[in-house]
Amino acid sequence: PPALRCATRAKRLMSSLSGQGTLSLRDPVLVNLNVLREVFQKLSMLPGLLQRLQSRLPEEYQQKFEARDTVFESFETPLRMDGGVIHLDRLPLRADTFALESSGIVALQGGVNIRSTLSTDPALSQALISSVNELQHLTDAEGRMQLPLVIQGQAPRIAVLPDVGYV
Repeated sequence: PPALRCATRAKRLMSSLSGQGTLSLRDPVLVNLNVLREVFQKLSMLPGLLQRLQSRLPEEYQQKFEARDTVFESFETPLRMDGGVIHLDRLPLRADTFALESSGIVALQGGVNIRSTLSTDPALSQALISSVNELQHLTDAEGRMQLPLVIQGQAPRIAVLPDVGYV
């Protein structure tokens, strides 16, 4: 059928793209994924962690965990593409209460495999630690909570997974 031939050609075209350049995003939003909530829900070795956090956090931070989307600051970063796969050696994502320093790959056909470190700002870190004392072991010298993550999957089903072994 013609639709199948067209889809096959499109896949071949996307897998043959190569080049380099700059990725520039203005006011990016990760729709239907709250990175903060997702990360803390996945910390399964601390049962009920997210519920404890949400019940004890100041209202301002509770709203951050209840938001549907994740809003990031605008950014630019170099990239290279090879075989329809975008390679990001450094992807600096910043939101109002946390930052993600990441590197990895994003395939034009939707696959994502990114290693990242989530750093919460010191004020949020302190609020989290006052809610769940065990989290104090994850802070750096500046008082920022540091959590290694893997962001992977096939769009639109992208999972944010903390490195539970590290935690």
